[in-house]
Order: sequence, then structure tokens, then C-alpha cells
Amino acid sequence: MRNMFLKWLLFFIVIAFAVTFVATYSLQTHYANEHAEQLIGLNLVDVKKQLALNARNVAILRKHVAENGLAKARALAHILALSPAAATDGVRLVELLRVLGVDEINVADGRGILVGSTEPRFVGYDMGSAAQSAFFMPLLTDPKLELLQDPQPIGFDARTLMQYAGVPRRDGPGFVQVGYRSESFRQTMNLVDPRKTIFGLRVGAKGVVMICENNHIISVDDSSWLGSNLESHGIPTQRLKGAQKGKFTAVVRGVPSLCLFEHLNGYTIIGTLPKNEMYVNRNAMCMQMIVFNLVLFAMVFVLISTLVQRVVISGIYKVNSSLEKITQGDLEEKVRVDANEEFVMLSNGINTMVSAMKQAMAEVARRLDAVLEFASAIQEGAQAYLGRQYTTIGIVGVVVAVAVTSSAAPIFSLLPALFGFGGYVFQRLVSEANFVGAVSPDGIRSRSGLLETRSQTIPPGRVQAIRMRQPLLWRRKDWWRVDVTVAGYVLGPDTKEVSTLLLPVGPRATAFDALWLVLPDLGVEDPLALLATGLDGQGPEGGFTTSPRS
Repeated sequence: MRNMFLKWLLFFIVIAFAVTFVATYSLQTHYANEHAEQLIGLNLVDVKKQLALNARNVAILRKHVAENGLAKARALAHILALSPAAATDGVRLVELLRVLGVDEINVADGRGILVGSTEPRFVGYDMGSAAQSAFFMPLLTDPKLELLQDPQPIGFDARTLMQYAGVPRRDGPGFVQVGYRSESFRQTMNLVDPRKTIFGLRVGAKGVVMICENNHIISVDDSSWLGSNLESHGIPTQRLKGAQKGKFTAVVRGVPSLCLFEHLNGYTIIGTLPKNEMYVNRNAMCMQMIVFNLVLFAMVFVLISTLVQRVVISGIYKVNSSLEKITQGDLEEKVRVDANEEFVMLSNGINTMVSAMKQAMAEVARRLDAVLEFASAIQEGAQAYLGRQYTTIGIVGVVVAVAVTSSAAPIFSLLPALFGFGGYVFQRLVSEANFVGAVSPDGIRSRSGLLETRSQTIPPGRVQAIRMRQPLLWRRKDWWRVDVTVAGYVLGPDTKEVSTLLLPVGPRATAFDALWLVLPDLGVEDPLALLATGLDGQGPEGGFTTSPRS
């Protein structure tokens, strides 16, 4: 019983440990995923803020360039209005170039022909001859118009990039231009270029944040990524389509990673974090929980098993020991188990029952002599008919005794029979329950017992006889009991062989299986038919010889 209890206790402890570990692992995984998403998300927010700041700076810069360029163009027009001769004087225009802080000055007449320029080769150029320069021709017809052009190749020489601002002349028909070389504008724009946005920005130790345009990386802290396609690093571009933002798992440069992305103003911002870095804290926490739970559940197992052993199992063993003595006839035995209130009540109940049984047996003993001879005769006849069905014989004996004595007192004689029969059934159940038989190298290994396990090995070579029995009440279910007689088991000075249990009870097929363990070959072609004839046949059928009746 103790072993069975410990097995079940260990089973439930293991289940509790597994459930605790799975719950802890799942919870820590959930927290790790949330933390990783928050960490990547914060980096994406930082990049978005920087891009938004860059966009505002670009707008401010463009506005500043426009205002500054137009202001200088108006200043040039005012200077030429005060000194019209300077419009065609290349030397004076070069001086104004330094005064205004621009890279180029052009002066056109009322037909759009350049009559003065800081670039002598431009003098005489028709501004309407190319789309870039024709952009300023509306200034000839609208004296209030002011124009600013984005940097682009000039119409005179497509290899040169310039940005121009133009206003109408005040000294007569025509317009004036001031120009900036694109290199100066480009250097200023580089300060707010998205490619410089995330320099030095990383996610964790090995994660990255990148800005992509048309699925190509244009900004990242690791220069080896720049200019490459996302697919070359294991990031599927299909996952970036169809949603403004999202998350997915990909093998980035051979490492399983969590990826978050968001589209913004034509760019795609992507953040990645390797999963082995995501779950570092989770793995450490789970290892700590495993060690802690192992210690905790081991302590619980030891404490519970010790407590149950002291409070329950030891008490049961003591009660069973006293009951065994009582069933063997020692009615003076007293059950004294006071481990707890329940055992005290059980002990008192058993002691009270034994005392009542002793009193009943004493009363029955005084009346038993009168009916003993008659009851014995009836018992002998019933035994021939019913075999060993002791319960029925006792009942018939008591009924006859009541009829002879005309008194109900003999009914009390049933009590010791019941207790004896109950003790017999209990003892047989306890000793034969959980019966297991198996073949071992030493012979037939059997094990049985409810409260305590008893094992025995039956050497097949020492089996002298096999007996298959079927009491009357078992015939309807076709149950059988199999015993073997084994030589060499000494029970007393005159005994050299003893009957040993091979099968306590079982159907006919199971009984045959037990028989084959000790007698695998009966020497006939159809052993099942032979056994069926021996068990169910009558007389000399099948070549059997019946034993004579005594």
C-alpha cells in the first residue's frame, strides 16, 4: 500500500511540476515577445521622429533658400535700377557676385536674350530655347511675378546643375537671375539626408534598424548592409506589402529573428531582433524555476510521504496486524492505534466488535453441544453436494437448530460463522489480490497481495501435479482456479510437497494460459480438445479413468 501511495504521489508531483513548467515557460515566452516588440517599436518610433524632423528641416531649408534667393534677386534688380549700365558690364556683375554671395548672375532683355552674365559664354543666349531656361520667360509679361526653380541641369549645358531665382527688371523690360551651384545645396541637404538618420542606432546587441526604399537598404548602422536588397539578407519583401505596418518572423542572415516594419513617406522602416537574444531572460528564468521547483516538489514529496507514513500507513499496518491475529483465533488481541481520532474510532469499533463476538461465541458454545451432532450430519451431506460452500451449510445448520430447539437463540451461532467466513474471505482477498504471473529464467514467477506483496518462484521441473477446480457458484461464469503441487517445499516434518497457487480465479482461456506455463506440451495434436473433454466429459470419455468414490 505504501509503495502504491508513493507511486501515485510521485505521479501527481511530476504532473504538477510539468504543468508549472509549461505555464512558466509560456508566460515568460509571452513576456519576452512583448518586450521584444516594445524594444523594436521604440526604435522605429525614434526613426520616425527623426524622419519627421528631417522633413520639417528640408521644408524650412527650401523655404529659406527660396526667400534668400528671391531676396538677392530683388536686390540685384534694385542695384541695376540705380546703375543700368552695370547690366552689361561683366566686371561690375562679377563684383556684385561677391557682394550678393551667389554663384551666378544673368540679365535678360525684353526678348529673353541674355545681355549680361558672370559667365561670358552665356551672353546672347535665348532663354526661351530650352525648357529649363524658358521657365523664367513669364517674367517678361508679369512685372509682379517672382520665380524660384529647383536644382536641375541648365538649358545651355546639361552637364551643369544649378538652382535659379528670378524677378522682373526695374530699369526696363527683361528680368534678372541669381544662381546657386547644386553642390552647395546638396551639401546642405546632406545634413538632413535619411541615410544619416540611424547612424549608431541598434536593437539590443545584434539587432538592426534600417530604412529601405524600393526594397533596398539606404540607411543602417552596419555599412555592409547599405545598398543591398532585403531578400539577400533573408527578409521576404512580400511580407512588407498590403499593410501600413506589421510584424513577422524571418531568418535574417541565418539567424531566426523577429521583424517589425512600418511604411512612412515612401520609405520602409524595419527593425529586427534575433530570437536567441529575445529569449535570454526567459531561458534564465526557466532554469531558475526548474531548480526551485525541483527543490520545492522534492520537499513536498518527502514531507507528504513521511506524514502519511506516520499518520496513516503505519496505523493501517498496526490495525492489519491485530486483525490478522484476531482472524487466527486470538480474540484477546486488542487494537490500540491512537495516531488520530479516526484510528481511535476504528480501534474502538473493532475492539467492541470482537468483544461482542466473544460474548456471542460464549453464548453459542453453551447451546452448541445440543445441536452439534445433528448439524454435523447435515453439514456432511451438504458438503458432498456443494463442495466447500460453507456459508450455505452454516445457514442450513442454524435453521435446523432453531427448528429442533424451538428457540431463536441458535441464530447467534451464525455470528462466529460469519466472522470466520469474513476473515477467510478477507484473508484470501488480501493474499491473492493483484496476482501476476510471468516466466523468468528460474521458472514461473508469481506475485500477489493487497496490503503486502508476496513473491514465489515455481520451478517447472518440480511440479508433481496440476489441479483445476471449479466451485459450484463459479460454473455459470465458467471460472477456474489452478493449483500445482511442487516437490521440495517443506511445511512440516512429514511433508515433502505442497500445493502452490498458479491462478486464483479466471476464465477458462486464462486458466489454460496458466497451465501452458508449467506444461507447454501435452503430447497430443489437439490439447484444447483434450482439456475440454477432461473438464466437461463424463465417465471414460476421451480415454479418461474416473477416480472411484470413497
